[in-house]
Amino acid sequence: ITFSITSFASKETQNGGDAVICPGQKPQLYDYFELRRIQRKKLDVGTSSFSFSQKLNYVVTRLERKDQQFGEAVRKELHIFLQRYDRLPGIEFPDIKDSKDYFIPTFCELKQLAIRDERLASTGGKFYFVKQEIWDEMEIDERVGLAIHEVVYRISKKQEDSTKVRYLVGYISSTQMNNDSLEGYVKAIRAALEPQV
Repeated sequence: ITFSITSFASKETQNGGDAVICPGQKPQLYDYFELRRIQRKKLDVGTSSFSFSQKLNYVVTRLERKDQQFGEAVRKELHIFLQRYDRLPGIEFPDIKDSKDYFIPTFCELKQLAIRDERLASTGGKFYFVKQEIWDEMEIDERVGLAIHEVVYRISKKQEDSTKVRYLVGYISSTQMNNDSLEGYVKAIRAALEPQV
């Protein structure tokens, strides 16, 4: 099965992933927080012994088995991300306000974790930027999710906000995709990519 999502290039000059910050807890990628707490589904990005790159490969290889075109597009964009992202210390990123943050626990806050500045993409330099202090505190699984979020957002059809992108990132990182039939996969992907009206 194939979906021509690579033609859905985002026109945003800036967007990026968010982290849920709660007292006494490690930062969570908002996509994965919603997966666990709102959708009540289990994350599966490989075993605890896997490195960051091994976990990324695990997720993408599994996706390629379900949907070769989408998986290859994600793998190609991940290669770009890994070459062209930078972690910046001591900088407070502006809030992009594309998350529609409906479900944030009491005493927690949503922080801008990363920014993609598409205006810099053609320069050959860095154009993904990650807040160093939050990245350092995150578990490897959450870092994997951020990388996937950034590339899926870039190659997916532009939505009015990141709600459906976060759902898609959660889905392709979950045990549900492992267990879904092809029909179930198609239903989930179409729900995520359907334009907002």
